Amino acid sequence: MRRIFFHLSIILLVSLLPILWLPGDKILAGHDAGIALDPIVHFLDRLSVWSQRLGIGTDQSFGLLGALFIHGIEALLTWVGFSFKQQQIIQFIFWLALPGFTMYFLARNLWSSKKYLPLVAAVIYMLNYYLIQAWFVAERTKFSIYAALPLVMYFAISYFNRKMSLLTTVVLTGITLGILNGGGSFPLYGGLIIALGILFIYQNLVVLNRDTLIRTIFFSIGVSILYVLLNAYWIFSYVYYIFGFFSRDLALAGGPEGALSWTTYLSKGSTFINLFRGQGIPDWYLNTYHPFAKDFLTNPFLILGSFLFPILAYLPLLIVKDKKDRFYIYLFALISLVALIFASGPRSQLGAFYEIIARYVPGFAIFRSAFYKFNYSFWFAYALLIGFSLDFIFSKLETIIKTKKRIIVSLLPGIFTVLFVVVYLLYHYPVLNGVFLDYSNEPGKELTTRISIPNYV
Repeated sequence: MRRIFFHLSIILLVSLLPILWLPGDKILAGHDAGIALDPIVHFLDRLSVWSQRLGIGTDQSFGLLGALFIHGIEALLTWVGFSFKQQQIIQFIFWLALPGFTMYFLARNLWSSKKYLPLVAAVIYMLNYYLIQAWFVAERTKFSIYAALPLVMYFAISYFNRKMSLLTTVVLTGITLGILNGGGSFPLYGGLIIALGILFIYQNLVVLNRDTLIRTIFFSIGVSILYVLLNAYWIFSYVYYIFGFFSRDLALAGGPEGALSWTTYLSKGSTFINLFRGQGIPDWYLNTYHPFAKDFLTNPFLILGSFLFPILAYLPLLIVKDKKDRFYIYLFALISLVALIFASGPRSQLGAFYEIIARYVPGFAIFRSAFYKFNYSFWFAYALLIGFSLDFIFSKLETIIKTKKRIIVSLLPGIFTVLFVVVYLLYHYPVLNGVFLDYSNEPGKELTTRISIPNYV
């Protein structure tokens, strides 16, 4: 229990980083942040499919009506009495901490005997350059589905392992996706679909029997029904848009070829080698004046350091011995590789496969920015795999130190844990001062999402 409290305290401390991002009177707004200056009015506006915010009104039946929970937090904090900046800081802390807590819950329950794995996985999952890219516009819809993924995977795994009944699994999964629903953005479900799809296929191939297939079908049907019921307030209007206007809008955007062209443009740096190293973020390769990308693309020490990610991620394939551990390690390694193929889009060695899907699979055009929609399932698997490796390494070091030197043995777990967190944060140094919010340093044309609101607004 003491170790759990220590780990949760570290996750909470790391989640306080947003306090450093907005100095003085700065707030986060602009670009694609979708942050309203009056959260209460914005929340009330989301209760209707017809918005009065623009001109004589506008249809928002496909405009993220499912983000009631997200905008509800903002409205509640404002209604309670917090200033605009205070409510931003509080909700940012919440959205940074939530993925860490959900990943810790999953890792802790899958590997309860591991000293380091749950915390390492949690810190990696809540803080990586894929997620930092989303933070420059505080992409709460993405954080929502991102935080839901570990919980959904845990419920599904527990059901297959007969640790949960069908009813309990369906209810918990349905409630999770009813609240953390990606703001009602179907394209954001790309990573979740990959992770669950691989779990279903893997489980049925490894445990090849009729009962597993039946469980897969019952789980899928049960969760789908409850999900639709809990999200009906936005799904029906969204479905109306899909059948009524999606084809028109897709044609205006160039059809599947247009979506593929956009994906190709954004995937400039999304090669396998870059994604394996935890990079491939589009803006790093498309924005000449990116505030820190040059460091990671040219600094030899940071380049060498980035290769630790794939080494540590796939080391478990060589060191895993326990049968149960092998089951999970192979599963997460498979998820990471499939997610890698989809996240890389048409730029990878398997780009032709992606292009065929993009051109000929109906509806796939909604995933028009492959990196953003699929890469989070890659980090889900990476966090657990790297956590397994570092747990193995730290445990071995503990054994060596105990036998070689006299030291206060009880301090070793704390020392290794703090050392990992410090080194990991230093590698992700932009989160220490919020420089990632300044998305262009072009002289005379600096662009940022941290701004000061004039007094007359």
